[in-house]
Amino acid sequence: MKNLVAIFLMLISTATVVVTQSDTTSFERVIYKNIDTTQLEMRVFLPPQKESSNKYPAMVFFSGGGWYNCSMTQFEPHAKYFAERGIACFLVEYRVWSTHRASIFDCIADAKSSIRYINKNADRFNIDKNKIIAAGGSSGGHLAAATAMTEGYDDPNDDLSVSSKLNALIL
Repeated sequence: MKNLVAIFLMLISTATVVVTQSDTTSFERVIYKNIDTTQLEMRVFLPPQKESSNKYPAMVFFSGGGWYNCSMTQFEPHAKYFAERGIACFLVEYRVWSTHRASIFDCIADAKSSIRYINKNADRFNIDKNKIIAAGGSSGGHLAAATAMTEGYDDPNDDLSVSSKLNALIL
């Protein structure tokens, strides 16, 4: 696992990820959480040669935006890049102040809910629950770290028997 994390850190440390015109990576949209009339979406990028017998590592991306806004496209080039290399990638939408008048604590609850959704659906996405990595920039980095290191701030509607813990962080 340490070697895998070192490789991720080395690859993601470059400021730009180049996606060529031949990129054929597509994504699936899933609703991971409902809050009143709000549906929170996750975009799932799976390795193109998905084999049902393989369990892939997963990388979950939280965008920055100062908890004020959220753009799931911020890390889309990264998700495509890593999916092409055998890592299941997830771009997560979370509630923000500009749209939902959400507090930072609501953002943390949504981030933890997204990790629980991924853990609960690990078989569906062919991912290894022991190789889940969260990544984020700015406030998204805070959310990634909070899912791994902060107790509490869970959505009371979540199944708390499903873990929101991670195996590695890229901040």
